[in-house]
Amino acid sequence: MDHWWAKELPRLFEIYSESQQDHADNYFRDFHRKLRLSNALEAFKKLEDGLNELNKPAWQAFKRKVLPFVCKKHPLHNYQQLVDCFNEVKGYLYLKREGFTDIQFIPEDKLSTPDLRANGKRGIVLLEVKTLNHSDEGHKNTRNRQVREAQKSLPVGFINSKLDPVITNARQQLLSIKNGNIALRIVYLIIKLDMDCAVCLSNYEELASLINERNVRYSEIEIEYECTWV
Repeated sequence: MDHWWAKELPRLFEIYSESQQDHADNYFRDFHRKLRLSNALEAFKKLEDGLNELNKPAWQAFKRKVLPFVCKKHPLHNYQQLVDCFNEVKGYLYLKREGFTDIQFIPEDKLSTPDLRANGKRGIVLLEVKTLNHSDEGHKNTRNRQVREAQKSLPVGFINSKLDPVITNARQQLLSIKNGNIALRIVYLIIKLDMDCAVCLSNYEELASLINERNVRYSEIEIEYECTWV
């Protein structure tokens, strides 16, 4: 197999090396071909840069989390579970940027637990990463390269069926951890807008307003987010 990318993306290659390489659904099979797609190498280099910021204990813990998803492919959403797991790295990077220390990935448990913990000046910090994915229709439009008219407001379904339930679920996960030393509970949202919404500035303004409203409503948690359409 063509593994020229091993030198360009060593930590991603390490994940591949420790996965079931001969599995038919392995995400990294024919990866060299995926990297030839427009902007693909640039995007994976950005992911690699994030992985390189994990210290050694965090890197080992993250590999244990991500490996089970390398060969899990969904009929419609493909490798979304794998992508969601990679998004946890963004939560790690956020905590690092904000100056928190001793950042750790929390091992998977039968009970729903937050993704990360860290230490802050006032005590323990917990963070849960949630990914709001494209709608099924958005997935189909992208896959079929269908162009839709730009939407100048966020769909009601996005708010009622995605944003609010996801925040509620993350809040419950964070509040389920009872510890008097917890100083801050953070929900970190990765929001993937459908292309017809992503092209309108007004939707980002509306989204910022919605997040601000929910930060006021749920004073026991802090909601942070980043927005993307890829």
